[in-house]
Amino acid sequence: MTPTIEDGEVLIVAPVSAPDVDVADVVFCQVGSRSVAHRVLSIKRDARATRLTLCGDAALEIDRPATAEHVRGRVIAIERAGRRLDLEVAAGLLGRLALVAAFKLRRSLRRWRARAWLGSLAPARAVG
Repeated sequence: MTPTIEDGEVLIVAPVSAPDVDVADVVFCQVGSRSVAHRVLSIKRDARATRLTLCGDAALEIDRPATAEHVRGRVIAIERAGRRLDLEVAAGLLGRLALVAAFKLRRSLRRWRARAWLGSLAPARAVG
């Protein structure tokens, strides 16, 4: 979740119910045998289930959709260098959408750079 959460930082997680999760929240989930704290990119609610699209801020690809049952809580703050940093998103819905758009753009640029770098490693073709 770099740059939002660095390795080794302490997460402060508050209980949350699925209807209270919002886009741009960082949620702590138990998916199979692994626990992750990832940002909510989108939410799809229907009569049967709530599906959350999650992604780490530093990840190149999004996670498989998680259901409301996977969510254990919302990350409300982190402890960094002995200080508490709140993760509340400012500016309401507009701020949340802008934050998600910024991380999507960052992920797209990083994927483009990775493809360009990997393309430079391809063997040169013989001419002739």
